[in-house]
Amino acid sequence: MFYLHLRPEVFTNYQMLESKNTKYIEALIKVLPLKDVYVDHASSKGESSINGSPLRYILSQPALKWAYYLAVLFFILYAIFNGKRRQRPIPIVEPVKNNTLEFVKTMAGLHLEQKNHKDMAQKQILFFLSQIRRNYHLSTEEISDDFLTKLSRKSGKEKDQIKDLFSLIKDIETAEQISAKTLMVLNQKIESFQS
Repeated sequence: MFYLHLRPEVFTNYQMLESKNTKYIEALIKVLPLKDVYVDHASSKGESSINGSPLRYILSQPALKWAYYLAVLFFILYAIFNGKRRQRPIPIVEPVKNNTLEFVKTMAGLHLEQKNHKDMAQKQILFFLSQIRRNYHLSTEEISDDFLTKLSRKSGKEKDQIKDLFSLIKDIETAEQISAKTLMVLNQKIESFQS
């Protein structure tokens, strides 16, 4: 006598341990006679009888199998090449042109045309004093002998050179007008101090 069962996987150890299948398997075994039971493994052809993969049919057909592999390959290639973040190209912004030198030349030209040497000297003195405050951290409100000593120590310049420079600065500040030659001497002394 032959008994055919469409789902022989219910007789495996795993399925017998499942609590929901226990009563079903028990009812099936009661139907069988008390003789030896033979299971035909030849029909499975070495494959597992439990193949619940949804791709089972697709992978069993050669044409569908290659179509599936190509689709997976194209998807991977698409993800690699088009997965990059897309954005508009960033426009190149030219940096703002530095017109400081042109401005200084223009202002110097105006001062030279007006021949107002005292005004140019005062601006140069103000700039020089601000550099002393910034670089040497000294107050320039009162130019005393103590100030000259500290400036000499911090700058590494001779005290006589510094005294001569500040004496010229004092003369320029008290004069009503100065000559171009005095302006040139002031500029040379400031540059020799800064070098």
